[in-house]
Amino acid sequence: MFREAETNRMILVRREGDYMDFCYRHPEREGVFYCQKDGTRMCEECACCHSPRIYCQFRTACIINMLTKEGELSSCAEKVKSKKSA
Repeated sequence: MFREAETNRMILVRREGDYMDFCYRHPEREGVFYCQKDGTRMCEECACCHSPRIYCQFRTACIINMLTKEGELSSCAEKVKSKKSA
């Protein structure tokens, strides 16, 4: 993963031969984010911290947490609100 210079977005780079896992909710989508606490992979739509108020020993190194704080991923609460209003 690296940060794109022009847009400052995080970009996932796959190398040839890398193993690909799929989203636990959407088996047809690539699971580009991994939750160490839950042991699950998620697509960008599903990627959010599912239990942000519960202690997580991995949170300080969590890419999902970092991108949510930077505003590049929506929090679970925001995703639920947008689905209800749709």
